[in-house]
Amino acid sequence: ASADAFEVLRLIAGKRLRRGRLTVIDATSVQRESRRSLLALAAQDRSPAVAIVLNLPVETCLGRLQARPDRLVGPQVVEKQAADLVDGLPGLADEGFERVYVLYNKEDIDSAQVLRGDSAP
Repeated sequence: ASADAFEVLRLIAGKRLRRGRLTVIDATSVQRESRRSLLALAAQDRSPAVAIVLNLPVETCLGRLQARPDRLVGPQVVEKQAADLVDGLPGLADEGFERVYVLYNKEDIDSAQVLRGDSAP
């Protein structure tokens, strides 16, 4: 995505956070640097940041990529993202996230629920 797209994302996310709204950012963000500005945005409004990581096997990701002919992403991009995720996952909890949830397979993803406040485990 372009720098302009991320600028708009940060603008909208910031407005939602200032209003105390649930704000979900769906992005790969597999590198620490790509998460830093998003964590700062949450901290600025004293909002908790939660990471939900889809740590699927690279073969699963490549299979899903092939099933989406509208995507113009080469397999090498997916393989690089998977490698970056593996490298960054051990230190993720130390970056400032209130919680980190890692989902490892389709069953984990399909059964996951997002609960806010006192109803969260």
